[in-house]
Amino acid sequence: MARLTMVAPPELAVGFRLAGTDAVGVDSPAELEAALDRLSADVEVGVIGVYAPFFDRLDPATRQAYEDSVAPVVIAVPLGAADTAARDHRARLASLLQRAIGYRISFGEGEEA
Repeated sequence: MARLTMVAPPELAVGFRLAGTDAVGVDSPAELEAALDRLSADVEVGVIGVYAPFFDRLDPATRQAYEDSVAPVVIAVPLGAADTAARDHRARLASLLQRAIGYRISFGEGEEA
């Protein structure tokens, strides 16, 4: 069975481990790329969640390659981003759902997700 692995700063990775999720702590974009390369080669990893601020700092071509990956699926996770507007959250959710199921869906009038 495929497993979820989170890649985040060490202080957040500890929390994921306490919750029972595999987690890798990284401090820099270089460490992130090394962790993503290692995890992408692991056939047991099905989903890699990456701390969004780190994911956004990757080279655009590298980031796009991971966004397009289907095995494993790599997603940016906006952990602790309380100042992000609700519309951004809906847009991110819509994008993730469309990637996962292949269709754009909505939950009600005017609210796409």
